Amino acid sequence: MTHFLILISKEGKEVNINSKEILSLFPEKAELKEDLKFKNVRILVGDFLSNYIFSKEGSKCYLATNVLKYPILNEGVKPFRDKQVGFSQLFSFDSQNNELEIITDPFGFDFIYLAEDEKNIILSSHLKYILQYNSNFLEKINLDSVINYLYSHMILGTKTLFQDIFLLPYNRVMIFKCEQSDIRNQLLKNIKEAPYHINFPNRYDYEKDIQSSVEECSLLLKQLTKTITESHEEKIGFMLSGGLDSRTLVSTIPNDQKKRCEAFTFDSTKDGPEIQAAKKVLKRVKLKHNTAVITLEKIVNNAYKHMWLSEGVSNHLVSGLITLIDNKPDINMIIDGYLGDTQFGGEFFSSIEEKHKKHSIEEALKVNMKLHNYSFSHSIFERIMKDEISYTEVIDTDISEHVKLLWDIESPLMKIEILLAQTRGRCYTVGGPRMMHNFGDIIFPYYNPEFFACYITIPYQEREKRKLELSVLKELNKELAYLTTTAKWYKRLKIVQLGVKAVRWFENLLGVRVLPRAAYPRPSWFDKKSPYRKFLNEIIDDENAIIWTILNKENTRKLFYDLFNNKNNLGLLLAHIIDLELTLRIFLSINPPEEISFYSKILDKEILSKINLDLSNVSHKIKYKK
Repeated sequence: MTHFLILISKEGKEVNINSKEILSLFPEKAELKEDLKFKNVRILVGDFLSNYIFSKEGSKCYLATNVLKYPILNEGVKPFRDKQVGFSQLFSFDSQNNELEIITDPFGFDFIYLAEDEKNIILSSHLKYILQYNSNFLEKINLDSVINYLYSHMILGTKTLFQDIFLLPYNRVMIFKCEQSDIRNQLLKNIKEAPYHINFPNRYDYEKDIQSSVEECSLLLKQLTKTITESHEEKIGFMLSGGLDSRTLVSTIPNDQKKRCEAFTFDSTKDGPEIQAAKKVLKRVKLKHNTAVITLEKIVNNAYKHMWLSEGVSNHLVSGLITLIDNKPDINMIIDGYLGDTQFGGEFFSSIEEKHKKHSIEEALKVNMKLHNYSFSHSIFERIMKDEISYTEVIDTDISEHVKLLWDIESPLMKIEILLAQTRGRCYTVGGPRMMHNFGDIIFPYYNPEFFACYITIPYQEREKRKLELSVLKELNKELAYLTTTAKWYKRLKIVQLGVKAVRWFENLLGVRVLPRAAYPRPSWFDKKSPYRKFLNEIIDDENAIIWTILNKENTRKLFYDLFNNKNNLGLLLAHIIDLELTLRIFLSINPPEEISFYSKILDKEILSKINLDLSNVSHKIKYKK
């Protein structure tokens, strides 16, 4: 991934910055590729490869980033701008007219943050570079964003955790006038009026021949892997769980490129289901196999590091990836099948039904988020939030704003499907893999724009239950298609969980106890002697934890203790709370102000005045060792 910080003077003057402070936050493996100084522009670029292109012509300069991520597969397809490479992000600045054009990532997987202070417009790939440049942004926390994070483990729309830093919307071509001091209003205008970067399909094609679609998908995947491997001269890592997504990708590797490709698998034990499944795949596809056992101790030890690298977007429980990737310094490109199961594999359709047409798109999204455990019931939030804070008003407003980011889609079910994917994508794909961006460049083949446009028009009845994905794998490698998958093991666990839920429902209805509470399946990391449980206890028992600024201490702690005693199954919700605390700690350690104010566009100012945070009492200021 290209790491960058771009500063543009609003007054047309030379930009002064302590570049050493910014560079100290760049990943260790990323080299400073450019430190460019112009009349009123300063650009810092770091990368692992030659994954960006910079050029200057007269008064215009261009920066295309992450150019290896979205290669063009069909010769007839052209990028939006001549200076763009593939479907990459592009920055174009005209110093004569003081005008900035930005083309954003088609799916929003590569963030671009926007901020402004008295002198400069600031653009960055990461929040930490903006905060290092100007720590005043730390003083204003967006309470609406905090509530979003607790609700869905991500921040909706174009907000960030900080009141005066914004996230640019995906798949847009936006123009900003840099001499004007209303960047926020210009951003809102761009969301409404800016053309789309890519005109993706807007409805299902029910006349499409399925077999020809299978053949087209197979050819595009093989062409994509061939293009990627041939454009990269060093070793390439493939994440391999042994499931359909990852085995489909390794089956596309050209034979003459296999010596440069390695497989990566991690699991909780050395004979875990994913490692065993991956070994079966690699008996048929000969690649070097790198494995890692991710213990609870490693998760605890890497928790703060993970949240620093992912910038708080993801659950720190996937910090095991650090152990796996950090030990391979010669791998700086990673291929991952993230989200292949949900859209290409059709798993979203287990909950997207015809009845959702009766709902508004906002209500359909909320229903599906709950069904997929991205969010939780109103009653739980009413218990954990402080009495003054009404979270429902915030969530309803922000989900409406989040929906507006989607391109125009004619089919109601397709609209729900893609919106749910974009929401889950921001929560998970941008989280775990975003952390991996600090070790190299990561590519998601299932979200190459041309491949996505190919399969997304296939009616969902042909994709659900992995039918299309399995047909494509049979086309690529029949032997791999007939191997058992890890999904069966997880499906059995899910069936048990659903069975227990049904019994609990009847227990509550009849007022009887059939199963003991301990019968509910739960991860071992909540056991009394678990190092992870000790780690959690240290946080929730801390009287000065930042989360108590907005959460009801007594009620929230009770949820944790009930979870530990096997009286509820809210592990994911409680992970949201812990991750919020970790995120606030790592950001506030950059250069902590004396006091932080919370802001909201929705909640009453009188409420906000009650929740200012005095950092002088916070006993756990973390200084992450870069």
